[in-house]
Order: sequence, then structure tokens, then C-alpha cells
Amino acid sequence: MSHLKAVAPMLLVRDLQQTIGFYSSKLGFELVDTWPDDGPPVWCSLRSGGARVMFYTGDKPETSPELTGVLYFYPEDVAAIWEKVKDETKVEWPLQEMPYGMREFAIKDCNGYTLSFGEAV
Repeated sequence: MSHLKAVAPMLLVRDLQQTIGFYSSKLGFELVDTWPDDGPPVWCSLRSGGARVMFYTGDKPETSPELTGVLYFYPEDVAAIWEKVKDETKVEWPLQEMPYGMREFAIKDCNGYTLSFGEAV
């Protein structure tokens, strides 16, 4: 069996432009691609270093974005990201050392998804 090279979650959103703005301005992600080329985009891909995430708008507007888990990111400097986002996002838990050896925090993105950022202590 071939080994996987990467994983890129694809998550449902209601407002693609708002999501692109959140991930670009608050978290420093770069917009890599959108689709379709003609007309308003319904899908996009963003990246920051080796982290990649995709978003799409569903064909049923009543469908709410949901994820029972957490997207966990491994930044180079968790404290620097914390300082940038702590006053501009909804904090789930503040920067702290966890008993399992990580220094981490979590926020909610503009869609209600939980994003955690951590580094080994």
C-alpha cells in the first residue's frame, strides 16, 4: 500500500469569502486556489506552511457547518499566534501547559469550528 503524503480537511461553510478573510487576516493563511474560475467561488484551498485546509459551500443553504472534533495545528511559535489572535477571536481555552506535554490554546473560527494550536513543552 502506498503511504499518504498529506491530509487536507474539506469543511462546509456558509460564507466562503468570510472564511477566506478569517483564515487570511487572523491566521496568516494564503489563498491557494478557488473554483470555479468563472463566477463566484464555491470552493477554496488555503495553506500556511505545511498546513492545508479546504472549504466549500453546500448546495443546501439550511445545512449547518459542524465538526465534532478539533482541527489541531502545530505552529513554530504557539505564543506568537496566541498573542495575535487572543483578542480578535472567540477563545475556547487560553494558552496553557497541558498535562500531556503540550502548550496549547484553542479558538473558534468564523464558522464555529474549533481550532487548537500547540507545541511540545
